[in-house]
Amino acid sequence: MTTKELAVATSTVWVLLAAILVMFMQAGFAFLEAGLTRMKNVGHIAAKNVLVLALASVVYYLVGFGIAFGDGGNALVGGSGFLPSSETLLAVASIVAQPLPIQEVMRRVAREVGRAFGADTVGMYFLDASRRSLVPMAGYHVPKHLLSAFVDTPFPIELLGEAFTERAPVWTSDFVSDARFDFPFMAAIHPGAVLFAPTLVRGEAVGGVFLVWWRPGRVFDPAEVRLIEGVASQVGLAVENAELEQRAPDDRRNGRRDAEDHGHLAHEPLRVVAV
Repeated sequence: MTTKELAVATSTVWVLLAAILVMFMQAGFAFLEAGLTRMKNVGHIAAKNVLVLALASVVYYLVGFGIAFGDGGNALVGGSGFLPSSETLLAVASIVAQPLPIQEVMRRVAREVGRAFGADTVGMYFLDASRRSLVPMAGYHVPKHLLSAFVDTPFPIELLGEAFTERAPVWTSDFVSDARFDFPFMAAIHPGAVLFAPTLVRGEAVGGVFLVWWRPGRVFDPAEVRLIEGVASQVGLAVENAELEQRAPDDRRNGRRDAEDHGHLAHEPLRVVAV
């Protein structure tokens, strides 16, 4: 275990212990205040203590975690990690909403995701014309000596059967020792930990987001899994919007043709058929 991992584990244990103490402290306040008030007010006192604990939990999620563990800032107060999930999703949504080429959108999303998750490398992959392999569209922090391997090596989708069948993220903290990720063609890349989330368009998987850490041991908590699912959904919306933009000229041409047909019909005299 590295020094950084030991620090994270120690901090996590301390936060859990402090949270347990605070919960019991709220219970103690509830008993104390209930004993000092009239019987008819006991219910209000109990509800107030539950509400205080609930509000404190929400505020800690929104602000407290960033102050305690956020990167940047100084030795006492963190400078990031506030609104952790919402911050990333809003940033990705703002990128997707911009009128940019789809490749540039994917490049910016990859950069935002890489920074949010602390990933060493991020790749945005999509199905090729045969719909049997994933090919890269954009990447973030791809090492130069591995760039050709990333660009020239298609990713057979059958190797990601679990993700494409369940339409849910898959991950491993140790790529080498995980039998589910026995991909011989990736021996040259040799990642440590991997997180993959499929990109869905109208319920069908059309690609995915790859996050790579070169050292094993990266642990993925449920909140991070939900976050990458949200990011993949935003990417799916970007792909769907790009498809709509590509079809727009044809739709406009078809619309003009229909309008002309309707115009001809409108100028034709009405014929009454007697029965």
